[in-house]
Amino acid sequence: MRGDIRMDRGSRPVILLLALTAALLLAGFRGAGEPERIVGRVTDAVGTPLGGATVSARSAAAQGAERSAQTGDTGGFQLAGLPPGRYTLRAEREGYAPAEQTAEVAAGERTAVIFRLRPSRR
Repeated sequence: MRGDIRMDRGSRPVILLLALTAALLLAGFRGAGEPERIVGRVTDAVGTPLGGATVSARSAAAQGAERSAQTGDTGGFQLAGLPPGRYTLRAEREGYAPAEQTAEVAAGERTAVIFRLRPSRR
């Protein structure tokens, strides 16, 4: 023999079963490290990104706990590590009327939202 590994026909199904089991386990763990989060974007009424807006998330189930984030130049934001549940989201920026909406965060999931702020009437 030249170092070849030979399998008899009886061991092939076992190896195939082990490979399939490993693949399924890895697929299951793939999302296990992902924290629940809300991601989104804040724009003006015509869709222009609004940097510098504050987006906050509040959950009654989390006893009033609140998280907030600032939007970047592209209007994007992310609120990570949120416990699963229903959240009231609020987006605010100077010169614009604030906007609110609700979002449901599920275990291991990412929830996406878009805010379109209108100029305030001052």
